[in-house]
Amino acid sequence: MSGGFSVSPEKIHLLEEALQNAYEKIYSEKVESIEDNIADHLLSIDDINFSLWGTVEKLAPFGVDNTKPVFLFKNVKPVEVKFFGKTKEHLEISFLKQDGRKVVAICFFANEDPRFNVLTTDTPITLVATLEKSMFRGFPELRLRIVDIF
Repeated sequence: MSGGFSVSPEKIHLLEEALQNAYEKIYSEKVESIEDNIADHLLSIDDINFSLWGTVEKLAPFGVDNTKPVFLFKNVKPVEVKFFGKTKEHLEISFLKQDGRKVVAICFFANEDPRFNVLTTDTPITLVATLEKSMFRGFPELRLRIVDIF
């Protein structure tokens, strides 16, 4: 009764599967709806390269009336998830391209969002991110700036 529904005793063994199926249906509809509204283009981790950056860079300057393109990465599996910074407040998620090179996605002040504390390398995620060129320590690197994770 506390769940807002009832189950007859002879069907109680079917409850767990029915709840799981209902959750998966609602979750997939939610993700599809979100995908339609927030991503400009679907990409794979293998699409991240300086050629793509050159195309994105041509759309600049970015600002209020010209926002950065937002990309969707479906079912990408992290190879490393770590927090960094003085108080471990920032998140870095690493993904591997098929050629073995690493692509990093970052989110600053991620420790304020409890969803990020449960990320693991065991579970694929749907990532929404923008592309940026970092010159940290004088080394050019393409990375993803996390907008959201599902």
